[in-house]
Amino acid sequence: MELRAAKATMRTFTTNKILARRCGFTMIELLVVVVIISLMTIAAGGHFVNTYKNIQLTKSARNIVQAARFARLYAIEKQKPCKIAVDGINRKFYLVIGDARMDEQEKILKNQYIREIVLPDNGQINELQIHPARAEEPQDTAVNKNESAIRFYPDGSCDSAVIGIGNAGMDYTLVFTAAIGTVDVYEAKSGDLDLIAKSVDLDFETQDSSAGVY
Repeated sequence: MELRAAKATMRTFTTNKILARRCGFTMIELLVVVVIISLMTIAAGGHFVNTYKNIQLTKSARNIVQAARFARLYAIEKQKPCKIAVDGINRKFYLVIGDARMDEQEKILKNQYIREIVLPDNGQINELQIHPARAEEPQDTAVNKNESAIRFYPDGSCDSAVIGIGNAGMDYTLVFTAAIGTVDVYEAKSGDLDLIAKSVDLDFETQDSSAGVY
């Protein structure tokens, strides 16, 4: 009986050992799992960073459009020129009211609705073209001679202009229409605009984007 019990115990021990070996993981298997998880984490992190950069660029484009709308309304309501100054070196935009050429001191406009717009660290001004809407008006230089400016007139018109901003993964082109003083936004570089069917409504995209890019 003792011998039979000993054999049964040995069989149980051997079976448990085999099952434990089958259910466990080897060091190599664990290392493979760790490597796979690490790669997935890196890929997800890179996607998150790119998405965040695109969100910041879109926010800058939207703020420029809002500044243009405010400048047009201000010029009409106050019957004074209002300008969007563009500082290409520091990658920023801001509003200026008044006209130094009309013996009126220029002033940078800031309030709870309008603030200085600075592109994110990865954002760049890729293109800047400004053409005065009126032949008698030279290209404006705003407050600083090294800065350009898009002028909005009291009659609701503005200078014709094209501004291109972008980062490594996204580009926006803002087209200012002189006759009516409005801005159209295209999610593309200006050289690709002939391939674009319509402009982008940034306000709409903000509310109706499941991908979270805007």
